[in-house]
Amino acid sequence: MTILILIIFFCLLGSVISVFLAAVVLILSQKMRSFLLPMLASYAAGTLLGAAFLGMLPTALKMGGLPDQIIVKFVRNSGRNCDYTFNKGFERLMNQSIR
Repeated sequence: MTILILIIFFCLLGSVISVFLAAVVLILSQKMRSFLLPMLASYAAGTLLGAAFLGMLPTALKMGGLPDQIIVKFVRNSGRNCDYTFNKGFERLMNQSIR
């Protein structure tokens, strides 16, 4: 039960901090906001992608194998067309380097 309480507490704490920081951004001047918002949007997108990939790590580790095998399995499982695209791109690269 204590883990559930901690999860709820930190979710609420994160929400309060987010609302506070959003209010701080609104208080800033228009020039400062136009400077900061593209960087903050990029940071948010990177954070979401990082969280998604970190969330996939346990599944990749359960699949077993060496790290390079895990990456290949991840690429194959993330989309059926990824392996085809990778192979065609590799073949194209090898054909260009031979010529």
